[in-house]
Amino acid sequence: MTDMEGNEWISINQQECDDLLDRHERWLKKSLNGQRLHAVFYDLQGFDLRGRDLTEAELTGSVLHLGNLEGCVLRRTVLFGCDLRSASMNFCDLRGADLRGASLRGAQLNDARLAGADIRQATLGRVDRQGDMQFISRNQAGLDLTLIIAQRADLSGAILSDGVVVQADFTDANLSGVDFSNADLQNAVLVGANVSGANLAGAKLRGATLTGANLTDAAIDGADFMEADVRGAVMPPAMLQRPELAYATKVRQSANLLAKLPEIRTQHALWVMSSSAEGRRANFGDQDLSGVDMTGANLATAVFRRAILRHGTFNDAKMSACDLFAADLSFAHLERAHLEGANLQRATLSGARLRGARLGVIDNVGSTRRTYPANLERAKLDGADLSGCDLRGARMAGADLRGAILDGSYLQGADLEDALLEDASTEGAVFSGPGAEVDRLTA
Repeated sequence: MTDMEGNEWISINQQECDDLLDRHERWLKKSLNGQRLHAVFYDLQGFDLRGRDLTEAELTGSVLHLGNLEGCVLRRTVLFGCDLRSASMNFCDLRGADLRGASLRGAQLNDARLAGADIRQATLGRVDRQGDMQFISRNQAGLDLTLIIAQRADLSGAILSDGVVVQADFTDANLSGVDFSNADLQNAVLVGANVSGANLAGAKLRGATLTGANLTDAAIDGADFMEADVRGAVMPPAMLQRPELAYATKVRQSANLLAKLPEIRTQHALWVMSSSAEGRRANFGDQDLSGVDMTGANLATAVFRRAILRHGTFNDAKMSACDLFAADLSFAHLERAHLEGANLQRATLSGARLRGARLGVIDNVGSTRRTYPANLERAKLDGADLSGCDLRGARMAGADLRGAILDGSYLQGADLEDALLEDASTEGAVFSGPGAEVDRLTA
C-alpha cells in the first residue's frame, strides 16, 4: 500500500496475518516455532484479529483502520503511530500499551482496559530508501481520539496529554489519574465517569457533559469549562467556586432558599394530599441544599435532580417516587426513609446512612395499577450503611456497593448485574426465597 505522499506499507493477506499471529501466540507460550510479531508499517486494514493475544507485539506505524480487534489482548503492545481509526476494540486489554501518536478517531473501546497506557501526542518517522529520516503526516500520525466510544472503559493512569478527544464518549469510564493536560475534550461525554485525581490542567472542556462524574482531587488549573455541564458532578465545594468553572452550567446557590423551605414543604404536602389539585410540587433540581434538615418531611414525588444534598438529614422522610437523578447525597442521613419507586439513578450516596430505609417497589400505581421499582442503576453507594433496607425488586445494575453494609437487608428480585460488591458486608442479607415480612407502599 502506498499513500498520497509516497509512503509505503507492507501488504499481506488475512491468511498470512493469521500465520504471523499463530507464531506470536506460540512465542508467548514458549512453544516450538514461535516468534514475536514484528509487523512494523504493515497494512492490516480491515483485518479480523478478534480474540488474539498480541501481548508485547511490535506494530509501530501499521494500519488497522476498520479492523476488528474485539477482545484482543494487547498488553504492553507497541502501537506507536498506528492507524486505528474506526477500529472495533470493545473488551480489549490494552494495559500498558504504547499508543503514542496513534489515531483512534471513531474507534469503539467500550469496556476496554487501558490502565497505564501511553496515548500521548508523538511524531511518527521512518528511514526512506535513501537512508534519510522521513516524518509521516498521514491521518494516523498524531494523537486523535475524536468521536471514540469508550463507555465503561478503564483508562486509569493513562497519558493523553495534548490529545484531541473531541466529542468522545467516556460514559461510566474509569479515568482516575489520567493525564489530560492540555487535551481538547470539547463536547466530550463524561457522564458518570470517575475522573478523580486526573490532571485536567489546561484542558479544553467546552460543552462537555460531566453529570454524575467524580472530580474529587482532579487538577483543573487553567482548564476551560465554558458551558460544560457539571450539574450532579461530585467535587469539593471549593472547586465549584474556582474561576475555571465560572461559566460552567452548575447548580444554583440561593441564599433565600432555606428561608423558603417551610412554605415549600407546606405547599408540596398540600399538593400530594390533594392529588395535585391544590398546592405546588416541590422542585429542588440543580439547587445546593448541603446540610439541609428535612427529617420526617412529606416529599413524595418531589424533584431533586442533580441537587447537592451532602450531609443532609432525611430520616423518616416520605420520599417515595422522588426524582433524585444524579443527586449528591454523600454522607446524608436517610434512616428509615421511604424511597420506594424513587429514581436514584447515578446518584452519589457514598458514606450515606440508610439503615432501615425502604428502597423497594411501589405497587398498583394509578388506573393501570403499574409497578415502579426503585432505580439505583449506576448509583454510588460505596461505604454506605444499607443494613436492614428493603431493596426487593430494586434496579441496581452497575451500582457501586464496594465496602457497603448490607447486613440484614432484603434483596429478593433486585437486579445486581455488574454491581460492584467488593468488601461489602452481607451478613444475614436475603437475596432469594419468599418475601420477608416488610410492608411495601401501595399508592
